Amino acid sequence: MSIYMLCMANSYKCGGRCIAGIQLNKLHNGNFTIVKDSNTKRPKWVRPISHNDTGEIPNQEACRIPVLAVVEITNPQPQPSTSHSEDIYYEKLICIDDSFVKPTMATLDLLIDTQHKLIFGNRGKAVTPENFQLGDYSVMLVKAINAEIYLEEKFRKERVKFIHQETTYDFPITDPVFLNKIKSNPSLNKTYNVLYLVISLGVLHEGWHSKLVATIIEPM
Repeated sequence: MSIYMLCMANSYKCGGRCIAGIQLNKLHNGNFTIVKDSNTKRPKWVRPISHNDTGEIPNQEACRIPVLAVVEITNPQPQPSTSHSEDIYYEKLICIDDSFVKPTMATLDLLIDTQHKLIFGNRGKAVTPENFQLGDYSVMLVKAINAEIYLEEKFRKERVKFIHQETTYDFPITDPVFLNKIKSNPSLNKTYNVLYLVISLGVLHEGWHSKLVATIIEPM
């Protein structure tokens, strides 16, 4: 048995990678449609995880899966855990099409989360373990207008500041592709008219579950 997903994140996580995406339904003609949650009608996310304590995917396996690729997940076994409701064990991750989706605004607008006014339930940079236990989702795509990517001086880390549903957020970036681009071209630290951001809720670290920008997509 297999399910399919559109990979939306392949980001740094605990020495490996965090891979997450939106589940797809494969039609008889070979095309795909977006699977939506029957209750919220938002795109249905899945996050393949390993059997390690923090669930990271090994780098050598993750490196074959680019963002926006269609991925076959064989032998999926759901492992929901409160806010990390999207987690699934798997046998193999097979990239079957790495050019199926183009990052146009028209396409990406179909995938954004319009259901949640606050990102993971609050206006802060992280979630307490108690609120993590009460949550039921941990990954989403938002459309950020006038998003500012900048280098935070104290820890020398890139971050992105943006407004979502009238609230200003400021999160660290864990997108390896975008971080490598910035390393080669620091002028990418600037304000963008439109960016699409995959926001993920991390594992427990120093008493908090941090909110992270796992993917940055600049539309075509």
